Amino acid sequence: MDEAETLGDRIAIMAAGKVKCVGSALFLKSQYGVGYTLTIAKTPQPTAEQSRALDSLIHARCTRAERLSDVGTELTYRMPFEESGNFPELFQSLEQQPERYGIQLFGVSVTTLEEVFLRVGRDHTEADIAADERLQQASFVRQISAEREERAMNSFTQAVEEMRRSGGSQMDEPLTEARRAESSVSFARHVRAMLVKRFHNARRDRKAWCCQIVLPLIFLLVALLTMRFAGIGDYEAVPLSATSLPGPQRFVAGFGESVTSAQVADFLKGASLDVEQ
Repeated sequence: MDEAETLGDRIAIMAAGKVKCVGSALFLKSQYGVGYTLTIAKTPQPTAEQSRALDSLIHARCTRAERLSDVGTELTYRMPFEESGNFPELFQSLEQQPERYGIQLFGVSVTTLEEVFLRVGRDHTEADIAADERLQQASFVRQISAEREERAMNSFTQAVEEMRRSGGSQMDEPLTEARRAESSVSFARHVRAMLVKRFHNARRDRKAWCCQIVLPLIFLLVALLTMRFAGIGDYEAVPLSATSLPGPQRFVAGFGESVTSAQVADFLKGASLDVEQ
């Protein structure tokens, strides 16, 4: 933070992912009311009268001074920037009468950006706490409303049950028929509404209508025409011969007992085969 105060022309401070303030170091200090820090070193055992006199003097000269800490012999005050014009009189009184106020020495320093950063974070935390409280209050109100609605519903249910018990079973059938009739009418109304909705959607979206209806019909028509006019051609017969097969081939043929050698020779005519019997 010291480097940012020394080198930064404009400084931005974020809290919970949001930029809370942007500006120069002096602007941020004045905006968040940090100001100066007055540190006073008291005597080892100051009296109560000396402490009261010192506090009265500081608040008389700087009405908006705020005590930060009083630990041991060290006393710290926060002095706003607007009170800087009253510092000479205050310092002169402290220098002239140190025994009266029970002090040894004092010093003034400008508040660092670290305190500004902590102040911004503290303000953000307080805002979150306030928001949580509002949410809790709203949740409490909703809970009360829900309880009231539940009590009203329970009362209504009890009243209906009492009416049913007092009316007997004569009311059951008409109510059931009316409920069924209403259910069927409601279902038909829903179907009609869905069909009307689909019709209007298809009418608006012409591309989808073409892709779903027109293009499939065109493809089907083209396929039927192709099958109708593309005839099967007559191809040249390919003779079947064992000579077209690579290398020697072995075939097994079986003949009956009454077959003569002339018939076998006639069967194997034109084939360059080695016959084994």
